Amino acid sequence: MRQVSLTVSLVFLFLIACPNLSLAQIRPTELTRDTRPRNCSISGRVTINGQPAPNIQVDINEIPTDFNSPQPIRQTADGAITRNAFKARTDGEGRYQVTNLPPGRFVVTAGSKVFVPASQQPNEPKLITLDAGESRDNLDFALVRGGVITGQITDAEGRPAIAHQVRVTLIVIGPDGQQQSRNFPGNWGERMTDDRGVYRIYGLLPGTYLLGVGGEDNFFSTAKYPPIFYPDATDPKQAKLIPVKSGEEITGINLRLGGARKTYEAIGRVIEADTGKPVPNIRVSCLKIFEEESDDNEGGYGEGQADRQGNFRLTGLNRGKYGCTLQAGWMEASDFYAEPMTFQMLDENVSGIEIKASRGGTISGVSVIEGSNDAATKAKLARMMIFAYSESEDPQDRRLQPSSYHQTTIKPDGTFLLTGVAPGKVTLQVNTAGDRTLSLIRMEQGGAPFEESLKLTKGEKVNDLRLIFTTGTGIIRGQIQATGRPQSAGDTYRIQARLQGSTTGAWFHNVVDDKGRFELTSLPAGEYELQLNGVSQMPDGSRRSMVLAKQKVSVPLGSTVTVTIPYDPNRPLQEER
Repeated sequence: MRQVSLTVSLVFLFLIACPNLSLAQIRPTELTRDTRPRNCSISGRVTINGQPAPNIQVDINEIPTDFNSPQPIRQTADGAITRNAFKARTDGEGRYQVTNLPPGRFVVTAGSKVFVPASQQPNEPKLITLDAGESRDNLDFALVRGGVITGQITDAEGRPAIAHQVRVTLIVIGPDGQQQSRNFPGNWGERMTDDRGVYRIYGLLPGTYLLGVGGEDNFFSTAKYPPIFYPDATDPKQAKLIPVKSGEEITGINLRLGGARKTYEAIGRVIEADTGKPVPNIRVSCLKIFEEESDDNEGGYGEGQADRQGNFRLTGLNRGKYGCTLQAGWMEASDFYAEPMTFQMLDENVSGIEIKASRGGTISGVSVIEGSNDAATKAKLARMMIFAYSESEDPQDRRLQPSSYHQTTIKPDGTFLLTGVAPGKVTLQVNTAGDRTLSLIRMEQGGAPFEESLKLTKGEKVNDLRLIFTTGTGIIRGQIQATGRPQSAGDTYRIQARLQGSTTGAWFHNVVDDKGRFELTSLPAGEYELQLNGVSQMPDGSRRSMVLAKQKVSVPLGSTVTVTIPYDPNRPLQEER
C-alpha cells in the first residue's frame, strides 16, 4: 500500500502555493538582448499515410542550452516573458520551411489533435541542435489518423450522464502487457459528455488501452465517484483490453459511474499543548493514512483555516484514518507544530477533534557565496527560499502523521531564520528562484559539514548553520558514442553530473541532442561523475530505462572540458530506478 511520504506530501503543497516562483523572480531589467545571428533554417515534409499533408502546423520551440543555465527568454512588447517560438504550415505538397532561426536547441513537432505520429512514442517530439549557419533539411514527419474510442457514460441508475464533467483515465498497455502510462485524454474537450451522455476520445496512437471512469484526480483529492474500468471492473487488472488501430473508431465502450461517494467533515480546535489556550488563524491540513491491513488505497486530503478561537472545519473527506499538520500561511512564520494525533472518519461527520500545538525549535544561520564579494551576485541570495521538512524519528509517529514543513526567505545580509520547526529529522532544501548560476555545494553546522539533514530535539535552537553557495563558469561539452547497435529513432538520452565532495549532492543535468552531443554549463570547479541514462526502444516494441555509462571528469576553474562517453545500449550498467 502507498505510504504518506515527505517528498509527496510536502512538495505538492509547495507547488500549489507557488507554482510560478521561478518565473515571478525574473525581472525585465535582467533580460539581455538576443544578438545571435539568424542564419539557420529547418525544412521538411509532412505526410499522412504516405500522402502529402497540407495545412499541418509545425511548431519549433527553443529550449535551454543547458537546464542549469537560464532559459533563453525574451520580453515582448506587452511586457510578457516568453521563449523563442516559431510556427509554419505545410503547403499543398506537405512541405514546410522556417528560416531566420538562431543557432540553438529546438523541439520540433507536427500534427494535430486528429493526426498523430506514425512511429514515434507519445510526447517524444524531435529534439535537434542547429549550429551557426546550419540548414536542417528533410526533417520529415509521417502522420496517421489517430484512433477513436467512444461510448456512453451512465450513472449508477443507468441514466445517461448528460453534459457531465467526469474524470476519464486512459491506461496505455505496452507490448509486454505492462502498464506504460496513465493519463487523462487531452483531446476530449473539457471532459464533458454530450446531450446523450456520449463521450468521444480521438487522436489516439495505435496501441492497446484500458479505460476507466471516476477515481481521484490526484493523491490529495477525494474522488466523487469510485473508479470503474471497462466493462465493469473496480480493479484495472480485471478490465478488458481495448486494441486501437490507426484511424479505427471503437464504438460501444460504455462506462458506468458508481454511486456518488458521500463525503464528510471534521470539526475541531487547535490549542496550545502547554496552556490549553486557542491557537488562532493557523492553517490545518489533514492527509489520509494508508494502512497495510486495509484494501482502501484511495487518497484523501482536507485543509482549512482556524478562526480567532482556534476552531476549524475540514470538508470533503472520505472514509479513513487521517493525520494532521499545522502550517502558517504562505510566506508567513509560525511558532507552532502539531503533536502527533489521528482521527478516524467512518460513516458520519467527526467533531471534537483536538489538535495540540507545541512551540517548535528554531534554525538560523547565514548564507555565503564562496570566493565572491560581488554585490550583484550576493543580491541573488535574497530571492531564494529555504525549506525545512521535519519528520519524526519514531517509526510509529512517522507512519501516522504527515511530515511538516516550514519556509523562510534569505535576508539581504545573507541571514535566515526558520521558526516552529518540529523535532526529529529535519531536511533542508533551497529553492534558487530559477537562478542556476548559483549552486548550493555545502552545508555546515558549527563548522562541520552535514548532508541535508540534521536532528532537532523539542524546542531546540540551532543558530550556527552556514549554507555555502558557489558560482560556476565551467563547461563540460560531450559526445556519446555507441559501441553496440546503432541508435534507433525511439532512443532518448540524458546526461547528469554529480559534483564530488559536495554535501548537498549538487547535480547538473541535460538532455543529449540528435547528434549525440550535450553541454553542461555554470559548473563550479571540481571533480564530477558523469552518468549517461538512456530510454531505448527494444526490438519487441517495449522501452527500457537504463544507466548506460559512467565516467569521471575534472573541471578546473572557469574551464571548458570536452569528453567522449562510449556506451553499449545492449549492455547497460543497470536498470534505471
